[in-house]
Amino acid sequence: LIHFYKRFQMEKWQVYLSVLLLVASIDPNFGTLSKSDKKHKEKGKSSDRGAPLPPGPNPATVFERNLVAEHVKARDIVDHHAAYSKHTKKRNFNTGDVLGYVTPWNNHGYDIAKTFGPKFSLISPVWLQVTVSNNDDFLIGGTHDVDQGWIQDVRKQGARIVPRVLFDRWTGQNYVSLFQDKDKQQALKELLLNTVEQLKVDGIVLEFWSQLGGRARPQVGTIVRDLAQAFNSKKYLFILAIPPPLYQDDIEGMFLGEDFGRLAENVDYFSLMTYDYSSPSRPGPNSPISWMEKCVKLLDPEAKHRNKILMGLNFYGFDYTSQGGGHILGRDLVKKLEKVGGTKWSYITDAGEHYIEFKTDGFKHRIFYPTLYSIQKRLRLAEELGVGVSIWEIGQGLDYFYDLL
Repeated sequence: LIHFYKRFQMEKWQVYLSVLLLVASIDPNFGTLSKSDKKHKEKGKSSDRGAPLPPGPNPATVFERNLVAEHVKARDIVDHHAAYSKHTKKRNFNTGDVLGYVTPWNNHGYDIAKTFGPKFSLISPVWLQVTVSNNDDFLIGGTHDVDQGWIQDVRKQGARIVPRVLFDRWTGQNYVSLFQDKDKQQALKELLLNTVEQLKVDGIVLEFWSQLGGRARPQVGTIVRDLAQAFNSKKYLFILAIPPPLYQDDIEGMFLGEDFGRLAENVDYFSLMTYDYSSPSRPGPNSPISWMEKCVKLLDPEAKHRNKILMGLNFYGFDYTSQGGGHILGRDLVKKLEKVGGTKWSYITDAGEHYIEFKTDGFKHRIFYPTLYSIQKRLRLAEELGVGVSIWEIGQGLDYFYDLL
């Protein structure tokens, strides 16, 4: 009897052990993950992101706070967007130049440029316009926005100042006159060079190409090349803002690879506007990552001058509604998200972008807005392509974005 009882107990434990082994083989979290494995597996979940930190500089980066993650809730952004790493001089994107635009109507960008100055190679305040007077003379407008104290503060951080120049309220006849009249071309050169010298800046970003809607490309190219050569001779930077070579449905753009090839020797940088891919008439991602890659490769397929391309990153989003919708800035996004804290963002893998849907004030919203995760993917793409980045614009983003740069 004793022998039978011992045998029964042994068989009982064998059965119990077999069940344990079976459970362990089915449940991947049972007995198969080390502590470090579990930590890695859980990384990026909202529950792992800790309590909100106070706005401003903090000891931990967005990486250390597990915020650069595909899975995001509205509350994650509301709680953490205003806290950034105290190491504001440390660069994380080192393979190309970084241009940040600053606009007077989003003046938080002025503070961003000073706080994170060492992360930027170039800062472009959107100040200047070339206009045509009643006497058909060229004039510079916007100099009332120039702040010499701010220029010096940003320069001390290591960034060069290159104000954007826009041709404002030009007629078709104004352009024709410029193309045909050598004296006018010389007058334009002198005006721009004198402006750079008087403002004590490092060069300009010229936004000129897209204003003619892709027409007269050879003539526009000649004007741009001559201006670039004049700036080169004075050791000033000449940067050209360019539209993308491709739009939705593979529609050809206004600036093509052949244009890039003709100008690449003289233009210092090309600020490529790879954003605004979608619109209220065709809602969708702001800037699909595969489209961005295609645009860069169309401009420079053999990668001869990739270091001169500054791939555009939008720090604004788009809020689509039944009424159409419009652009949305970081500060406005946060106000909306405060009302829907538990709502999760969705991720479109092909586009590399997040969007969030909710209903408020009687309207359904679908908002596409950059996240830490989507920005980081684009910075990695820039590294792979060998290009820099240009940001439109730094007053529109969220403060913790700059940990990534």
